[in-house]
Amino acid sequence: MCHQFIPVICHRRRRWHSPKNGRNLDNLRCLNAASAGSISFSIGLWNCQSAVNKADFISAFATHSNLSVLALTETCIHAENTATPAALASNFNFSHTSRPNRRGGGTGLLLSKTWKFTCLSPSCSYTSFEF
Repeated sequence: MCHQFIPVICHRRRRWHSPKNGRNLDNLRCLNAASAGSISFSIGLWNCQSAVNKADFISAFATHSNLSVLALTETCIHAENTATPAALASNFNFSHTSRPNRRGGGTGLLLSKTWKFTCLSPSCSYTSFEF
C-alpha cells in the first residue's frame, strides 16, 4: 500500500501580522502531480452546525453523493456522547475530536469503510485554531 502525506507547515501567525484577505499563504504548498496509475475519490467538507440531530442525514448524504471522505466542522458532539458517532459510523468509519471546555465546535471525518486509516498524533500542538 502506498502512503503519500500532505506536507504541513507548523508555525503560528504573529498577531500583528494579518494579510488583508485573512489567508495565510505560507500554509500553501504545491503537491507533486499524481502518476497515471493513481486512484480517484471524492471528498466533501460540511459545516454541519451540530451533527447531533443530523447523523442519519449526514451519513445518507455522504452515501448518496458517493463520497469517499466527508470532513465535518462544528459537529457539537461532546466527548461523552457515544450515540451520534455510532450513528455516523453505520456506513462509514468515523473519527472525531470534540472541542474541549467550550460549547459547540468539534471536527469529524467520515471515511469509506473500504479505506484503511490510522489516527496519527498531531505534529504540532495548538490550544486553538481561532483567531
